[in-house]
Amino acid sequence: MTKANLLPSLQRIKELLHYDHESGCFFWKQNKGKFLAGSKAGTICKGYVAIKIDYKIYAAHRIAWFLLTGEDPMNKHIDHIDNDRSNNRPWNLRLATNSQNMFNQPAPQSNTSGFKGVSYRKTRRKWIATIQKDGKQHFLGHFNTPELAHMAYCKAAAELHGEFARGQ
Repeated sequence: MTKANLLPSLQRIKELLHYDHESGCFFWKQNKGKFLAGSKAGTICKGYVAIKIDYKIYAAHRIAWFLLTGEDPMNKHIDHIDNDRSNNRPWNLRLATNSQNMFNQPAPQSNTSGFKGVSYRKTRRKWIATIQKDGKQHFLGHFNTPELAHMAYCKAAAELHGEFARGQ
């Protein structure tokens, strides 16, 4: 994980930005270069909203967390519950460890089964389910269909990952 910039003071953030809790968006309170007061702050970078303050770039979800809790998340993760990196509404943000943040990730694009944690084993002509916990991969069994393997994955995810479990 790259080290996050230490956020500006709450006073500085509140001086420059308005955070709309309903939309999760930020707006400039004063004219800022080419941006007029009242205009939306931030640009999308790799799906995240990034805001430039005093020549440094900050992730909007980290600023939102700071405004909501008074706590600079420093090098902790802020998880987007719905996996929409640009959705910075208060209900969609939660503090997470690196592992918890990874549990909430959807299946990778390279996944061919359509289900997270499920793959086909040609040698047995069966579907298998696996799950990660504490850096170790756990084998959950062989199954006749990807749906059955997915059910096993979801059950294990609920037990091992709790509120951070994600089936897809």
